[in-house]
Amino acid sequence: MSDDNIDIEICSDCAMMSANGSYGWEYDEKWLADYVKAAEINGDPVLVCGDDCDGGFSWSPCGFCGSTLGGDRHPAVIMAR
Repeated sequence: MSDDNIDIEICSDCAMMSANGSYGWEYDEKWLADYVKAAEINGDPVLVCGDDCDGGFSWSPCGFCGSTLGGDRHPAVIMAR
């Protein structure tokens, strides 16, 4: 990967959106607006973990949407444009 890529830790909602898109699941409208805004600016995050991609529990904000809800954080990267 390029040195310009940005390594981040993302919440489970962002991980699901990154991997599967929004079709077929329910999400909070404010969260979706935050995700779409971040994606318009940065591009979508790309998960960089193995098949299980369990992540680890954290109270740190999501590195993509900014959610401060505690939960799993998954390794991801924002690709350089």
